[in-house]
Amino acid sequence: MNVGPPVRVGFSVASIQVGAGLGTQDSTVYVDLDIPAPLAGTTVTITSSDPSRVLVAPPGGLVGAATVDLLIPFGSSFSYFRVIGAAET
Repeated sequence: MNVGPPVRVGFSVASIQVGAGLGTQDSTVYVDLDIPAPLAGTTVTITSSDPSRVLVAPPGGLVGAATVDLLIPFGSSFSYFRVIGAAET
């Protein structure tokens, strides 16, 4: 087994507002690596700190969840994801 150096994971989001059941466009929020993903890709887990208010979804996802796993494919260094407002209670 080869173990490479640690990879720094970054996060980028502009100032956004989402309402209940509404979400960001696919190309608004993303996570990035400081080096391209290896041959098998890299999985990054995004978790909402308050899923009663904000959910996350993969690109194109219409239903949010408390967490989402994003596969950053070989050679790429980023993946978009969506931020979705949780339904009002």
